Amino acid sequence: MRFKGVRAVARAVLALACGALIVATLLVAPAGSAEADSPESHEPGLYLALGSPTQLMRGSQRSDGGIAFDPVGAPTGRSYNALAAHLADGALYAIEDASGDLIRVLGDGTTRTVMRLGAASVVGAFADSEHPDRMYYVPRGSKQLAWVDVATRERGRVSMTGSFVPVDFAWSRGYFWGLRIVDRRAVLTRLALDGRLQEAPVPGVDGTRFGGGSFGGAWTYGNGNLGFLANSGGAVQLRLATEDPAKAELVGYADSPASNNLDAALIPAAPVHLSVRFEASWGGPRTPMELAPVVRNDGATASSGYQLEFGPEGPDSRAVDSPAECVRSAGRFLCAGGTLRPGEERRHGFSLSMVSAGAQYAPKWVAVVQGNESDPSPVAAPESFPALKPTPVLIDTDVKARVVDARREGRVTVDKPVQVFVLVRNRSASPLSGIRVSIDSAPWKPQVIDEPLPPGELRTVRFDGRVDDLMIGGIAEISTTVTAEIDGARTRVQSKPLHLSGQGVLPNAGGLAGPQPDPVGNIDPLDPPPPFVIMPDDRTGNGAAAGSGTSAGTGTAAGSTGSAKGGSGGGSAGAGGASAGGAPPRTAAPGTAAAGDGDRGSDGTAIEVGPATGAAEGASGTGNGSWPAELSATGSDAPSRSTTVWAAVILLLGGAWVVGTARQGGRRSRA
Repeated sequence: MRFKGVRAVARAVLALACGALIVATLLVAPAGSAEADSPESHEPGLYLALGSPTQLMRGSQRSDGGIAFDPVGAPTGRSYNALAAHLADGALYAIEDASGDLIRVLGDGTTRTVMRLGAASVVGAFADSEHPDRMYYVPRGSKQLAWVDVATRERGRVSMTGSFVPVDFAWSRGYFWGLRIVDRRAVLTRLALDGRLQEAPVPGVDGTRFGGGSFGGAWTYGNGNLGFLANSGGAVQLRLATEDPAKAELVGYADSPASNNLDAALIPAAPVHLSVRFEASWGGPRTPMELAPVVRNDGATASSGYQLEFGPEGPDSRAVDSPAECVRSAGRFLCAGGTLRPGEERRHGFSLSMVSAGAQYAPKWVAVVQGNESDPSPVAAPESFPALKPTPVLIDTDVKARVVDARREGRVTVDKPVQVFVLVRNRSASPLSGIRVSIDSAPWKPQVIDEPLPPGELRTVRFDGRVDDLMIGGIAEISTTVTAEIDGARTRVQSKPLHLSGQGVLPNAGGLAGPQPDPVGNIDPLDPPPPFVIMPDDRTGNGAAAGSGTSAGTGTAAGSTGSAKGGSGGGSAGAGGASAGGAPPRTAAPGTAAAGDGDRGSDGTAIEVGPATGAAEGASGTGNGSWPAELSATGSDAPSRSTTVWAAVILLLGGAWVVGTARQGGRRSRA
């Protein structure tokens, strides 16, 4: 009994030991179950498997739209392909080339074996909408579409109706899609879950951009478009127009490095809304028009990149200079753009030639932007913008100036006040609005004309300051810049510079005796004004007509007519006026004045010498305060020995130019 009891105890102990061994064996079994294979997540982005042994890379779009590769960790020593993104948890899976094992690619680039598949593959993707845990692949050399469920390890396969020729595929709208180049033409291959194959050309894709015919990387953007990366370098984005029958449209291109062993998968980022606005400007006649769509991130998260489509709404034969990130395709421009942070924007500038006679033009251009991510507020229709009328935009602008010479020096010094007048005339067929006038290089605040300027009309803007405000390199120089809007576009014109000192004082080098510049407008009340005058002083009332040096027109004067003769050059200056007896004033008669050689006048007073002759048609009187007060005279009916004096002095190469002078006599008649 005792022996039997001992044997029973021994059997019990052995049974317990075996049970413990079985439990231990279960606990240390190799990881292969769904519970032990929880994948490590990756950040959203484009991931690439490059080279052999394989290096995991992360792709990002540069500001010019090109795709750059950055390594994730170090190469593991394994070569793998068929990279696929499990969107449910952000994991990356692949198939090892040598063993045909399903592996998981971790966040640091290392790999871990999941299970044995037994066959290598170059294509792989998850069908997220149909079976989110199933990774589909085509075993190398077969005509079968196989799959493995990464959660349950369940496997299956179906026969295909032919060979799947592309070297990668991506899932979108119920099908797998692959791309290849055949005879410089893009061919899209569609593969259904039941194995049916269909091919369709993509006419818009330029096959010559890709040196080889293989696209080893394929992925689906968050916006639903398909992305394909060529082994020879370069990428293309396609939009599915219809899935049955298969039909795709070109969205845009991007540059990328080449690789002899390539695969790709994308984990989409959060949705983001992008908008596009439009800028247009024009620099004046015979200058190109500038058009610029501006893309902005209006979302709360970053955008990984975008594609912009920009082009005329109809036929347009203007020559277009486009930026490097844009390519022309079927009469439109496709532009690739990189990452945009929230609130950030990017400008794409285009330059258009002016329309020649008989050329076609489109009055509006259209811009469409689509981000790589899905858009929570998609635009219902493309944005349409006016691109400026092709009729010439003609804006005249000129600058005039007066320097107030209180000390009667007859020259410009930096401390003297200066008045600058800017003339703006609209000779276009459409009104100008938002007119902004500024004096270049002067610390003066620009002025804005509030009201629109209708076609054919003129505005004059006045600035007041000092000569030293205008000094540039020791020369007082004045030029103006005028900007305005016309037909929805900005235009800009700039005047020629006017020098107040130094060489080249006048635009007409021959002085007043030489050719005169064509008038461009009117500074009230002179018509036309001179380019530049020096005023005798401030005692001219409102200073409107003093020292003009040009025909002053008509006026009235109280007092007797005076005259003066200047040396051997001859000439006289006369001003008509009424006698002091109370007769009505009359209009001044035109007269002439000539600078002589220094001879004495009729009253024995020497006449100032001038280098050439000038002309004046007469003189305004004092009725409106436009002439110096000392020129007025009231006298008796008897002839007076008093004479009037007026002068217009223009600076020319540092010398004083005397247009005409008459000195006052020795006594003034009294009333």
